[in-house]
Amino acid sequence: IGSIYIVASTIITFAAFDYSIALLALLLMIFGDMFSALFGMSYGGPKAFRNKTWIGTFFGLFINLIIGFLIFPSFPLLYISMAVTASMVETLTQKIDDNLTVPIFSAFVGQVLVFFLGIELPVLFGLS
Repeated sequence: IGSIYIVASTIITFAAFDYSIALLALLLMIFGDMFSALFGMSYGGPKAFRNKTWIGTFFGLFINLIIGFLIFPSFPLLYISMAVTASMVETLTQKIDDNLTVPIFSAFVGQVLVFFLGIELPVLFGLS
């Protein structure tokens, strides 16, 4: 079932948002989810919310910030906002699969910032 949500979120995100925003949002979902689960299950510790641990949440955020910096090094407000949104949604999502919610919410935040701040996004991989 999780793979259905990933495919759906990929289609929705690329259809609704700028290419580079959608790409970053999906990378945040993939790597943030993977590393927060890996470190959360490996090291455990106190719970942040439901079955999510603080260490998993913070490590997911850390990885998301690195990914954001690698994609948009010149736009810290953009990638920090998207990374924080992705990590919060990852932690707080309960009823709907986070593979659907994380990229859509983080891409929405990124797209709103691009629109209101007039950010000129760079062309990534020859696609815009």
